[in-house]
Parts: sequence; C-alpha cells; structure tokens
Amino acid sequence: MGRKRTYFSDKFKIEVTEKASKKRAKETEVVAKYNIFPSSFSEWMELFLEGKHETGEQEAPVKKMKD
Repeated sequence: MGRKRTYFSDKFKIEVTEKASKKRAKETEVVAKYNIFPSSFSEWMELFLEGKHETGEQEAPVKKMKD
C-alpha cells in the first residue's frame, strides 16, 4: 500500500512559512525539519509572499460540514 496522505492546517502552513521567511532558511532545511514535500512548501511560500495566507493575527473562517 502507498503512503497515507497528510493534511496540514492553515495555521501550521502560516507558522512554517513565517519561520522560514524570518530565518531566511533554505527550502531543503525547512522541508526536512517539518517532514513536508518541497512542492508543498513552495506552494505555501508563494501564497504567503502574495499575501493570500493570512497572518497569525486572523484566522480564516471554518466551514461547518452538514451531518
């Protein structure tokens, strides 16, 4: 069987991208430390730099699922 898919919260994505940008860390160091795929991290950083990821001050609204 294949690897089980991992889902990361928006809060985690923001935290990782903020830390990486503040420390000016290399992508390889960040993905190894947090055990994430380089393509995922690149996508998160792109969104973060474009301002599409919200800062830790505000949280995105959570959609409730119908029962």
